[in-house]
Amino acid sequence: MVQSSEEYNKNTPEPIKVWTFLIVGGESFEMEVAGHPKLIHMGKRTLWKMVGTEEASNRLKNTLEGFFGPQVTKYTESQTEEQIMIRKARLGKLPFTLEVDDE
Repeated sequence: MVQSSEEYNKNTPEPIKVWTFLIVGGESFEMEVAGHPKLIHMGKRTLWKMVGTEEASNRLKNTLEGFFGPQVTKYTESQTEEQIMIRKARLGKLPFTLEVDDE
């Protein structure tokens, strides 16, 4: 049975990623996010990381901007196709052979 893209999207969990938040300005605050280090912002510039889905990172970004008024920029790490292939091979998800030039 073939799934439509809508059914596939409903049944496929959103990927978990590492998100880096750059928080600038606004009020000083402290916030605890379950499973993460305490977020402490002294009103100047703060870098903080979380692990979660894009939806969770968007909710946190909107919460910070709405309640405390800083400018929040979020980034996620990405990998090249080569890095993805190497990672999958190391996890045993792909056969992997390394070609070496003898020159």
